[in-house]
Amino acid sequence: MSLFEEAPYQSGIKFIHYRIWWILFATMIAPAILSRLGLPVAWVLFTSTLLALPACIADCKKLGIKLVTPCDVLIVVIIAAGIIVMSGLVSKFWRLQLEHFGFKFNAKQPVAEIIAAGSRFDLIILYISVCIITPIVEEVLFRRLIYGIIQKYSALAAFAGTALIFALVHFFVPGLPGLFILGCGFQFIFLFRKNLACAMLAHAIVNSLAFFVNRS
Repeated sequence: MSLFEEAPYQSGIKFIHYRIWWILFATMIAPAILSRLGLPVAWVLFTSTLLALPACIADCKKLGIKLVTPCDVLIVVIIAAGIIVMSGLVSKFWRLQLEHFGFKFNAKQPVAEIIAAGSRFDLIILYISVCIITPIVEEVLFRRLIYGIIQKYSALAAFAGTALIFALVHFFVPGLPGLFILGCGFQFIFLFRKNLACAMLAHAIVNSLAFFVNRS
C-alpha cells in the first residue's frame, strides 16, 4: 500500500461532520464564551480542550488510534527530532525576512507568554491542556477528519492543505512556515505508521519541548 492510499480504518467514521463542528465549537467558540465569563486563561484552555476530547476518543479503532509499540516510539522520536530542527531553522529564516522588510510581530505566542509567567498550579493545568489533550484533539481534527475529507479529491492536496490549515489556525505569523513543517511531519507519521497515536505522540513531544523552553 502506498503512503497516500486510503487504509481500511480511514473510512466510515461515524458522525464525522458532527465531530468536526463540535471540536471547532469547543476549541474556538467556547474559549471566547468562557473568557467573557471571567474564567482565568489557563482554565479556559483546559476546559475548552477537555470539551473537545469526547469527540476525539470515541471509536478509536475507526479513527486509526492503536497501541504504540517500542518500534513506533523510536521512529516517532527520530522523526520528531528531525521536524523540530527543520521547523526551527525555517522559522528563524522566516523571522529574519520579516524583520528585514520591517514587519512587526510578537516573538512568542500568547500561550507561551502565559507559560512563562504562570503560577505552579496554572502550569500543571496548562501542561495537561497543551501537551496532553491538545495533541489528541488536533491530531483527530487535522490528520484524521480534515485530511479524510480533502483526500477524497486529492491525497497530495490533502497532505499539503491540512498542514497549511494547521499552520494558519494557530494565528502566529512568525511561526507559519515552521508550523507548516510540523503539520506535514505529523501527517507523515500518521500515514507512515498507520497509527494516529504515533502522530499524537510526536505532537505531544513537540509541545512539551516548547512548553519547557518557554518556561526556562
